[in-house]
Amino acid sequence: MEQAKKIEDETLWDCHEHDDLSDKQHIEECLSEMLAEYIGDERNYVVDGAEIECTEMCIISHCIKYENGKTKLYNVLNAPKGIERDYVPPGKEEGKAFYFGSDTDTDKVRRLFTLHAKGASDNGIRFGTVVDRKCLRDVREGVVDPVTPDDGIPAACEANIISCGNCRIMRVSDIAEIEKRWDESMEYGTCYSLIKPVAEWLNPLCAESVAGNCDAENNLALNMGLIEVGPTKPSCVITEHHKVLEFDTQYGKKEGLTMLSTLLCTRGGVITIKVHGQIYLDANMMLVTNELFITIDQLLLLGWNNITQESVDELNRVLVKYEINSVERIRHFLAQCMKETGRGACLREREYIKWSSQAEYEDFFNKNTAYGYKYRGAGYLQLTWDYAYLAFATYMIKQECSDLSIEWRSPKNTGTGFQERYDAAVQKAEEIQAVGGNIIMAMPHMAMPRAANVAMLGWDLLQNGKADDVMSLEPLYIRRSEAEVLWEKRNGVKE
Repeated sequence: MEQAKKIEDETLWDCHEHDDLSDKQHIEECLSEMLAEYIGDERNYVVDGAEIECTEMCIISHCIKYENGKTKLYNVLNAPKGIERDYVPPGKEEGKAFYFGSDTDTDKVRRLFTLHAKGASDNGIRFGTVVDRKCLRDVREGVVDPVTPDDGIPAACEANIISCGNCRIMRVSDIAEIEKRWDESMEYGTCYSLIKPVAEWLNPLCAESVAGNCDAENNLALNMGLIEVGPTKPSCVITEHHKVLEFDTQYGKKEGLTMLSTLLCTRGGVITIKVHGQIYLDANMMLVTNELFITIDQLLLLGWNNITQESVDELNRVLVKYEINSVERIRHFLAQCMKETGRGACLREREYIKWSSQAEYEDFFNKNTAYGYKYRGAGYLQLTWDYAYLAFATYMIKQECSDLSIEWRSPKNTGTGFQERYDAAVQKAEEIQAVGGNIIMAMPHMAMPRAANVAMLGWDLLQNGKADDVMSLEPLYIRRSEAEVLWEKRNGVKE
């Protein structure tokens, strides 16, 4: 069900029939239709440069240390759970620690480079197949032959997988394997030396097996968990559930890869697709593969402030990382940023005011706000309040320390009259809707004043063939933001 939700979010799939149901109920009702449509649409298949992840990968640096006649391999945040070898190779410096995977290149690590599909590409980017599983270590050491594509599309790597970072599984025998490939392990993480992928990626025999709903003639294997391996695979009677697209390769026709595909590592990990590499950008779901979503010229047209190439590069990196990669998502994000910061003019609350001293600046928040100076608004979305900062801090810690079993739950809302105000708003909306005419009541979760809602209304108009000159539009504020007023004064715009 979690994978189905991920697919639904990524493809913006909607049956347009279950607005009154929860996400879980909606997916349960439409799972068969959604998965059949998903695996039958080439836009959902993996292409070169897709992001992968492993159940046993670790983003924390690993370390080898030679000390007291022993060689120690451990996670730098959890040294006691490391392993030891009762031997130190000659010439190794006593007491010195060596770190692996501390500064890996994300353009190479945790990426899938597709090499086998012949003449199967989208916008010049090659599709992936189940035989795209060769690791760089085996290619360089002659264990497997390299693959040289003959379709004229450049190859970014001579193998399919370089590394998934550091491997959480540690065995004494791993130390020698890492030492044998010291420089590569330092650069790409210990997975480079240790990864052992099986012969091919696996696609579910039936898409419905993802949710355990396969209508199979032989339920024995299904009940035993053998849905994807072994000779006793059940035969699904609904062909739309397992009609995976196939591509020509040097080994004959091979199935393509989707978000449902898995690659087993015999060390114990399961490699899956995190981001398939294709990106939806326009209303017709046209696919593009260029990850430069926003340019300097576009920001200038929006009247953005403090633009540098570095800030634009960082903006695009954030859009890619958090999958803000469709027209709707980018519009919503930029609309919110423009409202909160006055088109990028102020990234900290009230910093545009010329305070007489830092003390005066801090005193203003401590005396006039409930959240104080320490937790004032900051960033493009103006993160505010202590609980929001703590939630963000917890998220960042878990990115670096995935082994820590910590979580942050926002405290109960104690704002006076919050529920009463919400109920009154719903009642008022129902009264307005009863009047009829051209009034449409927003869904409850959208009945809040947010800049993103404006973008959604504009999107609806555009779909109906209505458009205005974007350069002549002016926002209508109930209460204009101070940052917006400042921007107009700086740029000589009259009210």
